[in-house]
Amino acid sequence: GIYTEYDMMNQSADKLFFSLNASEVFDSDTEFMEYTSLGVSAGAKLNRFGFNITPSISYAEIDSKTQPETVFESIGLNISKNITPQTVIYTTLSANRRDYKRSADYPSADNSDTETVSASFGAGFALSKRWRANLSASIQQVDADLAAAQYNSKETKYLALSLQGMIAAGQTVTVGVRSGESDHDAPDSGAQRIREDDISAYSVNYQLMGEVLHPALSGFRLIAGYAKTETESNILQFDNDKKTKSLLVSYSKPF
Repeated sequence: GIYTEYDMMNQSADKLFFSLNASEVFDSDTEFMEYTSLGVSAGAKLNRFGFNITPSISYAEIDSKTQPETVFESIGLNISKNITPQTVIYTTLSANRRDYKRSADYPSADNSDTETVSASFGAGFALSKRWRANLSASIQQVDADLAAAQYNSKETKYLALSLQGMIAAGQTVTVGVRSGESDHDAPDSGAQRIREDDISAYSVNYQLMGEVLHPALSGFRLIAGYAKTETESNILQFDNDKKTKSLLVSYSKPF
């Protein structure tokens, strides 16, 4: 990926930004996980009346080996304000559209086309010089484009709490918990009753800055993570536990 900002020359208060990202997943145990994607986004960072305002738009195309080609379009708006040196409040609004392109291999792809609107509200608190907490609430409405696929329409609500701290120079850890529910708008096509899910998620991430190990590794970051999501549904087939372990090494360099 590449990310760039353009300073609008008013004491760095306002900036325009642009990013381009490409990714590929290959050699998975099953082709279901293999895909390529290309996305672009643009937006602005504005400061008005003490509020940090960030509107943005994005577009991406995803090509999977076992699903139809997908187009993803979204717009977003983030507003935040420091009410004290230790506390920030924020809200995030977004809307997106996921469009599965019809093909001979996937004649029913339109059943998965959706439009999503979401909003979140939260606050971050400095607990000490090294530790910070964040509390947020969010709501999301997913609407299926086709009336015949209304079982894909749903409303999801979450409460989330996270704690981030510096455990040593150049080393941080983040622990998070999230709890919510998802209520579908119409009966599931198989079970013939409205699906309701209770969802709990837990995560922990550790980040190490490369310069801690050696000055030559400046710009490198290592991020190790573990996450677990538990879903309890009133339709047995949708009960599931998902565990994710990740290890990411990244490098960024301004030029």
